[in-house]
Amino acid sequence: MVIGTFAYMAPEQVRGERAEPAGDVFSLGCVLTFAATGQGPFDAATIPAIVHRIVNKEPRLDGVTGDLRELIGACLSKDPTGRPAVEEIVTRLATPAAPVTMVPTVTAGRHVTTRPVQPPRPPAPTATPTRRLTDDGGVRRVGPARRPVPLPRRALLLGALGTAGLAAISYTIIREFDTRPPTATLTAQGDVYAVAFSPDGRTLASGGDDKTVVLWDVAARSGTAALTGHTDAVDSVVFSPDGRVLASGSADKTVRLWDVASGRGIATLVAGDEVNTVAFSPDGRVLASSGYEKIVRLWDVASGRGIATLPHGDDVSSLAFSPDGRILASGGDDDIVRLWDVATRSGTATLTGHTDDLRSVAFSPDGKLLASGGYDKTVRLWEVATGRRIATLGHEDVVLSVRFSPDGRTLATGGFHETVRLWDVATRHCTDTLAGPKRGISEVAFSPDGHTVVCGSFDKTVRLWKLR
Repeated sequence: MVIGTFAYMAPEQVRGERAEPAGDVFSLGCVLTFAATGQGPFDAATIPAIVHRIVNKEPRLDGVTGDLRELIGACLSKDPTGRPAVEEIVTRLATPAAPVTMVPTVTAGRHVTTRPVQPPRPPAPTATPTRRLTDDGGVRRVGPARRPVPLPRRALLLGALGTAGLAAISYTIIREFDTRPPTATLTAQGDVYAVAFSPDGRTLASGGDDKTVVLWDVAARSGTAALTGHTDAVDSVVFSPDGRVLASGSADKTVRLWDVASGRGIATLVAGDEVNTVAFSPDGRVLASSGYEKIVRLWDVASGRGIATLPHGDDVSSLAFSPDGRILASGGDDDIVRLWDVATRSGTATLTGHTDDLRSVAFSPDGKLLASGGYDKTVRLWEVATGRRIATLGHEDVVLSVRFSPDGRTLATGGFHETVRLWDVATRHCTDTLAGPKRGISEVAFSPDGHTVVCGSFDKTVRLWKLR
């Protein structure tokens, strides 16, 4: 099993490789960073973004200085053999003769007092071998770490668990089905964070950590174009209602608009921070985007001009327009689904009940229901007119994506439970499971005719299933 909170996991643990004591040293570096600054070194609004940063990016250590910064930086080495042993960390943090430095204590985001901290001792001149636990619980020193051992297929990724919550976790029992293998698997150049069908169902778009938007011919199961220009991971893709324009949101703080026929970039919309989600209004005239800015931006598609900002209050992971275009839903790290009147730019309702970060929201085709899912391992169905919660669908792991079928009878969900689940909206029963990758599913989508389900995943694949 891989058990822990993703923002504090070592790269080798995130990749599903063997976890050694050096992984605990990496986690300690994350904890020390949070204790010193109030923020983790790899914080992001989505699990894909967190994973991308842990594996590929340098830690953010703003506010950590001196010897402590040097020690934390060593703990956060991507290479497990480059991290200090626990004994060395203890020694460097507990030097009695060292002068005392006063540093601020952070409470509720404010510097309220100071406390004495012993500065760490300089690193030892020689490298310290990796330490491993013996079978009897002791510690012995060994050479380089062993070759990674792959996790079994049914390994459970408990990515959202905190230590205090472990004893209180309860799991919803879901009827077991023979998981259906994919009809086709498309191989991308990097982990896939976003997928979307064109309105005619002939083209599939995907984006991910290779910074590229790929267009796929659904019938031929082959890539037809690679749209390049983003300088960081692509976290969201969506086609305009007429299928002529594709929008992509990226960690490079931009939204790019592409001409689908030619693959040419036609506009770059600059946001204030990383963009996690984009959505077209049903008439195609307005584009909504959001992410780490804690606001929702509305753009005029024709001119590329920003026309409004809506204050969400926390990082936003998902946006969805109602089918009639009158309502915009946003969900994010404040655990709340917010509904906005698009015409007046004012909030009309807040749907509360989730107990952890939201990752996906979606309207039913008739606009009467809204689905939401996230870190609390549930999918909730809401009655849009009243804001009343009418059902809760339990999962045993984090839910990253929810989508209604075109006829509104089925809800597809995906996340870190290795399968795409299909639910009967009327009975709230899981009716089918589609075999996904063990590393998790980033996003699910239905084809416009409802005959095909697709998912993006963290194993560099796009998987498709024919339902009928």
